[in-house]
Amino acid sequence: MAMTDSNSMCAQAEKYYYEYLSGQSEEGIPKKISDHIAGCEHCQAETNRLKDELETAIPTNSSKPKTDAAITTALGLHFAYIGTPVTCQTARLFLPSLADPVLKIGIPTPITVHLDKCQQCADDLETIRQSNLAHKQLCQLGQLFAEKPTAHKCLTYLEEIQSPHSAICNILEHKDSDIVTCFKMKDSVQNSIMYNSDDMYKNWPIEVQVSDKSKPDKLSLKDKQKVLIANSFRLIKPAAVAAVIILVAVFMLNTPVVRAVDLGQIYKALEQIKNVYFTTFVSGSSESTQEVWISQALNVKIFKNKSQSVLWDFANNFRKTKDLNTNSIIVTELSNDILTKIKKTMEVPWGLLPFEDISAVPEDAKWQKVTGENIDSTIVNTEIYDLTWVEKKLGGSLFYNKWRGYIDTETKLPMRVEQWRKRTGEEEYELLTITKIAYLNSLEIQTTINNTGF
Repeated sequence: MAMTDSNSMCAQAEKYYYEYLSGQSEEGIPKKISDHIAGCEHCQAETNRLKDELETAIPTNSSKPKTDAAITTALGLHFAYIGTPVTCQTARLFLPSLADPVLKIGIPTPITVHLDKCQQCADDLETIRQSNLAHKQLCQLGQLFAEKPTAHKCLTYLEEIQSPHSAICNILEHKDSDIVTCFKMKDSVQNSIMYNSDDMYKNWPIEVQVSDKSKPDKLSLKDKQKVLIANSFRLIKPAAVAAVIILVAVFMLNTPVVRAVDLGQIYKALEQIKNVYFTTFVSGSSESTQEVWISQALNVKIFKNKSQSVLWDFANNFRKTKDLNTNSIIVTELSNDILTKIKKTMEVPWGLLPFEDISAVPEDAKWQKVTGENIDSTIVNTEIYDLTWVEKKLGGSLFYNKWRGYIDTETKLPMRVEQWRKRTGEEEYELLTITKIAYLNSLEIQTTINNTGF
């Protein structure tokens, strides 16, 4: 969407696009605004785009009207909790439907924000998802949860449908966690107010209040996850909440959080790089475990650790290995298998990003800007972003991964990346490795080769 001056007629007309498409020109829109939209090429293009986006903002399929109705009903049930504290007991009733890909909801609701903030409920949802129940079975499970049966009755039900996942039944016995959330609409937003850009809901005109009952003395305004959209909104009627949220999603290109442009820009920026150097440290150690130089321009790669330096020369099809204790050098001709394997490591993103390309990022991963933490502030002209996702290991254990990148504000290149992880039940992420990055020219790579003694 093209940016317009906040004082221009186009900027004033933006907030009336939805009413204009709904045929409310005479009732709800000032005449000068409706006349402007009708005659403005920019506004016509935006309203046409909005119309197209609204038709796909919630998944629809004309051949499946029952699915459409189910999604609409689900959203209605979610938004019935606007302004109401949501506990685990409330959110639990929605878990079977949230695990159903047929009824996937891609916008924040009073229920989904609770799962964002409550690790216990997020784990329970993942347990149901991993059960691989069919749509009909999930619907039956939802009805069962609504009845609040005993774990024994739940287990009996799962046996009847030939599902061995007794872990689902344990969900019913979980006590509420200390997390209580409350989803509210911002009644109005003034142009002079800026939104908090590190919030996961920054693109939505909502406010999510999070209360941790285990920390009553620490509850303050800082506990509220405030989200303000920078455009002006008129007072919003509660009945129109869902439509307004979808409308905001459209204006923000209707992209999932993890598909936000910032992450895409990082991948794209790295694709332009021909020469890179990075060194990796284990958390708590000031001594590098390895250094890597890669030059696509010279078609070489250098790897160095405590004991050896290795030069792969792909142009001449050989590898030189230097023992750093004896300074002896062994030259080896590269076989086709080794050549193919090592050349794969020459491709972007060189392990600096956790996934080979942005299409491989899990759909439920979250991407958000980080501020206010005890972070390394010595890297100038950078912004810090976190990518978080859940990984299931063999045996069913869950790992919660966090990739943190210090991104140059101008080039969009990562200058430092960190790998963090925690297991189910652990409150804090553990820092595993730190990688520092520099972007060199071909002469600097050649100088490194010469200085290494190859």
